[in-house]
Amino acid sequence: MPAISVVMAVYNGEKYLKEAVDSILNQTFTDFEFIIIDDGSTDETLKILQTYTDKRIIIVSNERNLGISHSRNIGLKKARGQYIAHMDADDISLPDRFEKQYLFMEKNPEIGLCGSARIVFGNKSKLTIPFLNHEEIFTRLLFSCSIFQPTSFQRKAINNSGIFFDTNYKYAEDTEYFIRLGLNGVQFANLKEPLLKYRWHQDNVSVAHKGRQQKDAARARLHLFNALKIKNPDSKHATHIQLRYNNSLLKQDIIEISDWINELIQANNKEQLFCTQKLKKELSRRWFKVCYKSSNHGLWALRTFYKQSIHSYYKMGTWQKFKFLAKCLLPGNLKYKFSKRSNKTSAK
Repeated sequence: MPAISVVMAVYNGEKYLKEAVDSILNQTFTDFEFIIIDDGSTDETLKILQTYTDKRIIIVSNERNLGISHSRNIGLKKARGQYIAHMDADDISLPDRFEKQYLFMEKNPEIGLCGSARIVFGNKSKLTIPFLNHEEIFTRLLFSCSIFQPTSFQRKAINNSGIFFDTNYKYAEDTEYFIRLGLNGVQFANLKEPLLKYRWHQDNVSVAHKGRQQKDAARARLHLFNALKIKNPDSKHATHIQLRYNNSLLKQDIIEISDWINELIQANNKEQLFCTQKLKKELSRRWFKVCYKSSNHGLWALRTFYKQSIHSYYKMGTWQKFKFLAKCLLPGNLKYKFSKRSNKTSAK
């Protein structure tokens, strides 16, 4: 029985497939099986896979395209390893990924799933370091996912307990999966070191299906609202989205966000779903951005920020305080007029 089962679903992935497969076969930790589910590809995907002779590779070929969640579940059910390493067919695992994640999980038996930082390459280039401890990772799921799916490394016991991907979440299946794991008591962690190169391109779900992904993720967050016993959680969706994205808002919208923050805190005080301090810190950061980006309302935005008790959890530096005050004293429309007048003066 292998120590690790690697599960990778691929659909029409011929362009980057070889790089992804080779990055797994070249791992320094070699005790694994590699389950690759060809999800009814119509390109050269299957032919490329069939050129490999490594006995650790197990190819499962779907007769038709079933979707990423269904295909991943096929792999999870077939897996025999103590651990499962997730992988996407357009990314590259760094050579020591399995070695480091395996050792971490062996040393930390309370952790059910760990991810890592990632190196984004392709159409974008950056290093992304997520939150590292469970409390912050789980709290952040209220707004976004702080585990990068292709870096995730989990215990097989999770699936043995009957938890799999929900096929009803086509574009945010990973976010929904992690939320359900957290609600079922699974502890998360992330390694600060990047262990995967994440390829950013136009066919990424977050690029090609951004709107649908956001809708699916919003549906997934209803699990959290229900766990908090929020009344009529569907009616809070629009306000939560505004808190999440922090755009310039109307005064009434900002007041509703303040009320929503209070409702979240009160619900959590009662249900103890999230770490209180982490939740308040996350909410205060987002509350500041809401008020800061709405400084076109003048000093009202500044006063409203300080009226919300959560403001004390956001630690502003001196320069940030000055910028916030300056933006409120000189709202956007006045800035525009001032800028326009300055341009006319310099033109003369």
